[in-house]
Amino acid sequence: MQIRSASRVLVLPLFALVVVLVTSLACGGSTSPTSTPTVKTATPEMAASAPTSATKSEAKTEAAPTQQPVEQPTEQPTEQPAVAPKTYLGDSVEGGGYGLAANEVENPAKPGLLYQAEAGKKLVAVDVVIYNLSGEPLSANPLNAQLIDKEGLTFTAELGGRDGQVQTVTLFKGERVRGWIAFEIDENSVPAKLKYSASMFGGASLEANLEARPADAKPIEFSAAETTPINSKLGDVVEQDGYSLSASKVEDPTKPGILYKAAVDYKLVAVEITVGNVSAETPLRVNPLSAYLVDTNGYIYGTELGGRDGQIDTTLNEGLPPGQKMKGWVAFEIPKDATPAVIKYELGAFSGAFLSAGLAE
Repeated sequence: MQIRSASRVLVLPLFALVVVLVTSLACGGSTSPTSTPTVKTATPEMAASAPTSATKSEAKTEAAPTQQPVEQPTEQPTEQPAVAPKTYLGDSVEGGGYGLAANEVENPAKPGLLYQAEAGKKLVAVDVVIYNLSGEPLSANPLNAQLIDKEGLTFTAELGGRDGQVQTVTLFKGERVRGWIAFEIDENSVPAKLKYSASMFGGASLEANLEARPADAKPIEFSAAETTPINSKLGDVVEQDGYSLSASKVEDPTKPGILYKAAVDYKLVAVEITVGNVSAETPLRVNPLSAYLVDTNGYIYGTELGGRDGQIDTTLNEGLPPGQKMKGWVAFEIPKDATPAVIKYELGAFSGAFLSAGLAE
């Protein structure tokens, strides 16, 4: 009985050792820690010396990297439409290849011989420049103009209301005309704008402001204009559509006729012309009022009737048949500093068809 007990005592430790060895061999393929963790029981002294949770967090947590700002695309400025500058009296306005300027306002105006005043009304006049910068032929006519007062009331032109009325003529590229346009308006009306239409029947129009220019406002000038080249010179004969024109002499200034009365800052010039019907079926009507002078700045002037002796005759009932021509003088009143450049002759009243001859030698 004692031997069995001793054997039993020996067998149990051996069995336990075998179990441990088998377990170790079975786990030999895995990596196991070589040391056993040490567990320390917390005491009041350790708790007092232990770091706070914030300190632990700071110790264990790495500082987060600073976030780099994301580069945003640069916003491109929106292009704003050009704003037309405010205009004043004397400024030029342009549109559609044409130009308009109101240089001066007479309020009230000195009436012409033909004007008869009406009770409760007054006469005002505007000194204008009408310009064909680059458009189709433009009709210059005082009847194409309207005056607008500060209340928005519109008034039409008073023909012959003031001396020096703007010429009625067709303007080609590079040509302009200057003159007065008169209006009969209410006695208490204040002129505000001048409106000019390309045609007396309406269509495209320009508006010039009649408000006085402030001292700090810069004037607005006309743009450079296109010009119609003139290939002829003094003495050359120009033919077109069966008609002819030539200029043989220019007097600058000329000796005025007995009917001419000189104007301040103006001079009288005269051109000797020959007009003819070369081969056209329609007779050519001759009239000194069909002649126009253009200076080197593109300004166009109408004939000064009776300005010089020897004025070209007028064919009343019948014009010149084919093979005939007529010679004589036409005079023009132009500014003293102007230089004659071209003589034009209209082939029919208000036809818009012209012959043009250069005056340069």
